Amino acid sequence: MIALAAAVSVTAFCTVCTEFWSYDDMGFLMLTQKTLAAGHPLYDQTFTAYGPAYYAWAQFLRTATGLPLSHDTTFLFTTLAVVVASLLCAGYVARLSRNLFLTALTLLATATLLLVMKSEPGHPQELCALLLTGMLAGAAFLGVARRPAILLGLIGLLVGALSMTKPNLGVFAAVAASASLSRMAPAGRVRTAWFGLSGLAALILPVALMRHNLPEVAGYCVIESAAILFLLLHLVAWKPDQRLTWRSFGVALIGFATALLACSAYALVTGTTLPGLAYGLFLQHLAFDQLFSFYSPFANRDILLPLCVAVGAWVATGPARHVWKPCPWIPDALKFAVAPFMIFAVLKLGITPAFMWCLPLVAATAGPSPRQPQSVDEQGPRYFALSLAVMNALWGYPVWGSQAGLSFFLLIPVAMVSCADAVRYGFWCTGRPASSNSARPWSTPVLWCFPRGRTGFKALYLVMAVAILGLALLQANQAAAAYRRLEPSGLPGSRLLHLPREQADFYRQIIRSAQAHGRSFFTMPGLGSLYFWANADPPTCIHPTTWMTLLTPAQQTKVVSDLEKAPGLCIIRWNPLIEFWTQGRDISGNKVVRYIEDNFLVAESFNGCDILMRTPAGSRPPEP
Repeated sequence: MIALAAAVSVTAFCTVCTEFWSYDDMGFLMLTQKTLAAGHPLYDQTFTAYGPAYYAWAQFLRTATGLPLSHDTTFLFTTLAVVVASLLCAGYVARLSRNLFLTALTLLATATLLLVMKSEPGHPQELCALLLTGMLAGAAFLGVARRPAILLGLIGLLVGALSMTKPNLGVFAAVAASASLSRMAPAGRVRTAWFGLSGLAALILPVALMRHNLPEVAGYCVIESAAILFLLLHLVAWKPDQRLTWRSFGVALIGFATALLACSAYALVTGTTLPGLAYGLFLQHLAFDQLFSFYSPFANRDILLPLCVAVGAWVATGPARHVWKPCPWIPDALKFAVAPFMIFAVLKLGITPAFMWCLPLVAATAGPSPRQPQSVDEQGPRYFALSLAVMNALWGYPVWGSQAGLSFFLLIPVAMVSCADAVRYGFWCTGRPASSNSARPWSTPVLWCFPRGRTGFKALYLVMAVAILGLALLQANQAAAAYRRLEPSGLPGSRLLHLPREQADFYRQIIRSAQAHGRSFFTMPGLGSLYFWANADPPTCIHPTTWMTLLTPAQQTKVVSDLEKAPGLCIIRWNPLIEFWTQGRDISGNKVVRYIEDNFLVAESFNGCDILMRTPAGSRPPEP
């Protein structure tokens, strides 16, 4: 496993450092950290859509390591996040399956999916992935006799920190934890009411979340709602023979509240006002999907077949299991087959079709086998992880893009554990091999009737694990070769970044031209990395990537005021990127756009990029 982790680390580092995406979320987030450190409080002055936990975490990393805020350190922290989150997922599978091959496969598959974070290094989604996988790893030890109060307190703390990083993900995780943990509470009316409210909240959440764009995202909503329904059906059918105490759940609430209060205190100490905190955490998100969204690309008609297959799998492995009495191994074979099908779907179909097929299928088949113990120690971790994975699948709304992989990755450890359970508790574990002259030789597959402890099986698992290591080494070699083929960018603070020469030259030309035409610059759209490469300060603290569509009228007025005060200001306008962000929307009513159009003229143009200089008052010539 150490060799596999090392190979994954090399792949992650080389992959993260060989691409720089032009929309530059990385630069925007680095810029918000810079303005916060300069004394401009979050939300009141520094524009950001993310919670204070992210900024406290970023400050902690820089303080603990002594590294400065730069692209290089951001690349390193992103690499670390990918590797640690993947190891936590693998740890969950190792704890519950005790299977070396499935653990290795989980590590490699999860790391491969999490490499979508290469698109936005330094994004809060890295901390979110760590918090979610931390909950997953903690839940693996959940049980009546394992000091559940401590574990639930830790899980509550992580859910609270997630809520103060990306509030929507915090809501998803809180609903997932509430639905699954309520089934472990002492029997009575309180538990019944708790589970009922949690289940109702889970069912309503997709519709409430997507209500503004339901005609376009109805397929996503239906797929997610079906998965939630399968989850609730599994939870209703679960009758644990032991329960956790109310004290344990109280400790979970204390952990949750502690995280909320600590992160709020950080924001207030750094200068944020209470109204600003309320706006940053809640109010600005209420209509975000109306201002900015990239919908999931699958059409409504595409979901019919995956839903039918998922319903059939749920019926075959649950209510209609008795129908397979002549071949009782079939339901467990279906559970077993989901994990390899998921890997196949991701590799051959792509992440979007894999999500569409696997989300309802995993939710439908992840229930326990009839021979599996129903205790909290056995089923509690599994149901918690399933709930977390199903609710986390909402992460892809309203911006699909790289968040598609992040919506999917928790399904991998859930499917791997379900596969291991099918092997461990399936019918074949207690049946006898069919004799050669049996009337129904297919009734019990001979392969699965060998005792699991036999040397042959251990050798088989070891060989498959070595094959996974070989694949990981091959990926690492390919990633390292791709990294070496590219040249160092030569951009300040980006020594680790390797880019095609044309891309690096383009950014250098932008900086040279801006410095030749002014003492400071403002970018349209937001390109925060340029300020680090040019060693310059932005003229305003409100500078998100897609400010043309995202800012309120009051924020637009503040930006115009800041630009008016900036001496020697020039504008960097990258036209293809504006079209990417606006998607054909009319932005002529934006006050900042109007200010630029009315007060600046093009001084230089190259490769779709314009450098604009301020015109003297009243001297603007008519447009040709």
